[in-house]
Amino acid sequence: FPVTIGGAIYSAIAAIMKETSAVSKNRANEQGGYKFRGIDDIMNELHDHFAKNEVFIIPKVLERLDDAKQAKSGGTLFYCRMKVQYVFYSAVDGSSVTCETFGEGMDSGDKATNKAMSSALKYALLQMLLIPTDDKKDSEYDSPQTKYEDEKPWLDDLKLQGMLTYIRGGKSHVV
Repeated sequence: FPVTIGGAIYSAIAAIMKETSAVSKNRANEQGGYKFRGIDDIMNELHDHFAKNEVFIIPKVLERLDDAKQAKSGGTLFYCRMKVQYVFYSAVDGSSVTCETFGEGMDSGDKATNKAMSSALKYALLQMLLIPTDDKKDSEYDSPQTKYEDEKPWLDDLKLQGMLTYIRGGKSHVV
């Protein structure tokens, strides 16, 4: 493939995008009631295209937050959130493209980190390569509603006036 001014990585990523087929949401989360594409689905589709185009990825964890939460069962769930940088390199000339994404994972054992890394990689690949689904339904059609939808808004006219007065340098007792 031809080398562009920015390096071979740009042509390689474009070639991978052309070669990549849609990855359907064939997996189901029964508890949450939704379908999804797993990291294995994404990697199975992309592996040969990356190898053919001589592209590899190196991850770097930029931020990590860990927490422990109580599960419904009473046990402990370990929660890991990460900001991960992925550098896509061309083996042809060493040129690269970088992207950053977030990943989250929760597990009752020692897999929260692995799940967070897998989540971050999945979304880096989906977004970098614009991998389509076979779905005809756009998520924009969903209108999730919160439990407190019927409650009055947190910012009413009195609070808004108080905030504006405060911003303009006046004193207000409304918070």
